[in-house]
Amino acid sequence: MFTVAAGWLHWMGLPIHSGNLNGKEMAIKKVTVLSVASGFTLPALLAIIVIMGIALTSVAQLWSVTMKREREMELIFRGTEIKEAIERYHTMFNRYPQDLEVLVTNRFLRKVYKDPFTAETDWILILENGGIVGVRSRVEERSFRVFDGKRNYNKWIFKAYESLESWEE
Repeated sequence: MFTVAAGWLHWMGLPIHSGNLNGKEMAIKKVTVLSVASGFTLPALLAIIVIMGIALTSVAQLWSVTMKREREMELIFRGTEIKEAIERYHTMFNRYPQDLEVLVTNRFLRKVYKDPFTAETDWILILENGGIVGVRSRVEERSFRVFDGKRNYNKWIFKAYESLESWEE
């Protein structure tokens, strides 16, 4: 049961006789409005919510994979930048740097890059001959790509004067 204005129902094309109506008042009557689909609204709404949930789940998984691939590419970029900065430092001073900040101070590196997976500058430093010769990530996850023949991020080594093999999907 709905309480509706008689003038409204008349405007919608439903014949309602209101009795004494002058132009300033509107009579209120209780009218029962029946719909053919009145029992199907809730199941249809639930079906739509389930379909949207499934779609959002698949989009979230795709987004997660895309973000992981982006972080992989960023790890390769940042590791290579650090490796090349160490090589330039060694070429100029004929020794390896004691820490990564020295590379920034001497302008071989713009900044000490953060590991894209940990968002920290907590690289594992590869030490030889009294200095840093390379870096690698701390993350032990399995990668989508094979880089330099390795499948785990912490096995991806960015070491000075070692050529990096190409990476593959």
